[in-house]
Amino acid sequence: MDYIKYLRSMVGHKPVIMAVAGVAIFDHENRLLMHHRKVDNLWGLIGGFMELGETVEQAARREVREEVALELGNLELVGVFDNPLNTLPNGDQVQAVISLFATNEYSGKPRVADNEGLEVKFFKLDELPPREKLKLPWVIEAVVEKYSK
Repeated sequence: MDYIKYLRSMVGHKPVIMAVAGVAIFDHENRLLMHHRKVDNLWGLIGGFMELGETVEQAARREVREEVALELGNLELVGVFDNPLNTLPNGDQVQAVISLFATNEYSGKPRVADNEGLEVKFFKLDELPPREKLKLPWVIEAVVEKYSK
């Protein structure tokens, strides 16, 4: 079942609070995997909305599999972040509560695996795209602060 379509069939574009799961994925050089998104031309971490019946961790793993074709090992909870109410390109109004995990354990080679991405790339933490090119920059900045060596 597509929970978001189901929910939107009842409330239309009205504001809702949604649970989001994301993952900061690091390679063996401590570089961060970023996903360049089509919808807003911004770079972000991998993640998305939970589906009904999933745990937050299951949603994070599913989103990574769907977006960049990786299978993940152990996940560490980085934190829980909120996102102010905003309007998505399709008109839906949403305030997201984001559970963010991190890992350096994965199998596969990262690639764009869905129709949402333009490219994926590992970045050194001190060479990320500029703040104005980042989706949820305060979340990415928290990751950089926690995992910079």
